[in-house]
Amino acid sequence: MSLTTNEEELEIERITQDLDDICGRNLSIEAIEDFISSLPKNKSDAFNDALNETLDNSHFLHYACAHDDIALEIAEMLLDFRPKAAQNYLFDVDIPEEDPSFPLHVACWNSDCPLSVIALLLK
Repeated sequence: MSLTTNEEELEIERITQDLDDICGRNLSIEAIEDFISSLPKNKSDAFNDALNETLDNSHFLHYACAHDDIALEIAEMLLDFRPKAAQNYLFDVDIPEEDPSFPLHVACWNSDCPLSVIALLLK
């Protein structure tokens, strides 16, 4: 379903970038809680559908799994927010094609990632 305005498209882009920034730079339970509570309410069905699709296909969980401060509680919160995030494949020109790039793989590559997060991603 298409958005009704360019302004809504820009808002969705900003929301997605905010979540990516939190997960890639300022990862904390408080920042995620603030982000979720600040999501717009009372928007059109078209806006909500587009936002949900964009967030479901975002790579925020990859960024969180690569962060030094990833913890089980953070991973659980993110997966409760967007369960499909664990299934997203990340294509990056800096990663050779033969290397896998699901959040689980990123977590395994991160020596600071607790085993409890890896076990959660295996479920």
